[in-house]
Amino acid sequence: MISPHLDDAVLSCGQLINSRPGTVITTILAGFPPGAHGGWSGQTTGLPVAEDANSMRRDEDQRASRALGARTNWIDLPAQEYGPASSPSERLLSIQQSIVTAVATTEICSVFLPLGLTHPDHIIVSDAALLAVLASNVKSYVYMEMPYGQARPGRVRRRLRRIGRQFYIEPLAPFVGDVQKKAEAVNAYSSQIETLQQGFGRHFNRVFTDPERYWRVRPLVES
Repeated sequence: MISPHLDDAVLSCGQLINSRPGTVITTILAGFPPGAHGGWSGQTTGLPVAEDANSMRRDEDQRASRALGARTNWIDLPAQEYGPASSPSERLLSIQQSIVTAVATTEICSVFLPLGLTHPDHIIVSDAALLAVLASNVKSYVYMEMPYGQARPGRVRRRLRRIGRQFYIEPLAPFVGDVQKKAEAVNAYSSQIETLQQGFGRHFNRVFTDPERYWRVRPLVES
């Protein structure tokens, strides 16, 4: 399971993760710069030092993952909130290489990637993951990020059309699992919930109970 940030996979796929004990959640943008920083993580945790804020968020992610029977794998690449450390093309390549390594070193038969909605970090991780994973032999799927998808369904349709120019996309039946376990896991992200509720309103509340959405993706030209 590929997650852009330290909550996206659980928010979007908690029911599915809970149904597959031992799932590895690889968070790509789990790194941080030295010193104080006033970005998203600092604001939501109340901790101005980036290392402290990130440590709190990793602790939350660990609790959430354990609640679902999953394992965590954190990649030390920084999120966009910490400022561009490289050009967009260099950043895309760095993320792609990290995903290739993560897939190669984890015994998996399938991988789930973010669809790539709205947030620039989500889009670049999705783009990099599609390039990285679809060159491998594992079965590949994309998931709709919550609550972004509920708030902006038009973005979901446009993103699917864009990906469909390069890949076969097969929609799967909406997945419904243990909503109580997902709620327990989502609530572990205590530093994030209030801000997400303020930003997404009723759409955030749908994260807890809405069916999760997935699509199978394959290269247009099979190797």
